Amino acid sequence: MTEQERAYFEHLTKIMLKTRGVRFTAAETEKRKELHAIITISFLSIYLTGWSFATALYPDAFSHSDNKALSIVSVVASISLLVISLFEYAAGRSVHAEKFLQNALHISPMVRELERQLASPNPNLVRIAEIASNYEELVAKAGVNHTSSDYRLWSFEKITPQNRFERFVFPLIKPVRRFFPLAYSAIFQIALILMVLSTTGWLAFRIIDQAKF
Repeated sequence: MTEQERAYFEHLTKIMLKTRGVRFTAAETEKRKELHAIITISFLSIYLTGWSFATALYPDAFSHSDNKALSIVSVVASISLLVISLFEYAAGRSVHAEKFLQNALHISPMVRELERQLASPNPNLVRIAEIASNYEELVAKAGVNHTSSDYRLWSFEKITPQNRFERFVFPLIKPVRRFFPLAYSAIFQIALILMVLSTTGWLAFRIIDQAKF
């Protein structure tokens, strides 16, 4: 094996390790996005059911304006529930997460064997070339590709603290950094929940205030 060939395959090893790591990160991110969507759908479902029971059991507690406001919010929540459900079904996050995970798991034995071959006194160049070809084929057939956001998150997670200050700050920053991709993709869900909660608080305040008189 020439020095140029060794340099190329050592570079390929780094690429394989990086791809594996990013795809593990992408799989975890997709699962978290799916979990957040499930939480939002569950919250909206419980919210609508709860207000339906409340208006049925205590009809006198709600004025005409309260019922009108509640009806509008319920319609918005129902439509949003349908939209989120359809979007999550179309996005296929669980399928993508599984593809990313399986792709990363299949890369692991390849890169380990490539590392062993390069560390061997007499590396098998034919086998190394076969591993490289199998890797390219595996990535091409994955059917999904990670995003630049996944890569940036993985790169941030790989940063090693260099001093005492960084060792103190990084554990605090990492949860916030992980939240950014989720918040960006779920901004509609977050805004919807805030709207529903604020409206619910306003209605509860009106009902309590009216009950005093």
